[in-house]
Amino acid sequence: MLKFMKEVLKQPDVWFVTNWQAIQWIKKPKPLDQLHGFEPWNCRKRFDKSEIACSIPNVCKLHSRVFQQDRYLYTCSKCPQKYPWIRNEFGLE
Repeated sequence: MLKFMKEVLKQPDVWFVTNWQAIQWIKKPKPLDQLHGFEPWNCRKRFDKSEIACSIPNVCKLHSRVFQQDRYLYTCSKCPQKYPWIRNEFGLE
């Protein structure tokens, strides 16, 4: 995957962003020549301690009915019984 990402990022118009960063661009779109200075997309932001959910999350290996394979879920809570998905957001079923 990393090799693929490096290849894709060689293109001048490709960005990997979080959901929040994409929404910021949707709210205030900028042309390609202004994206290097687009503040929501800078990588200098550090999290405050109050924003960090936990220092050592639980790593849960759960089987997913949807993906038909084991998936890993990182959580600060205890591991759910099933892999969370649509109509089972808390992994209870």
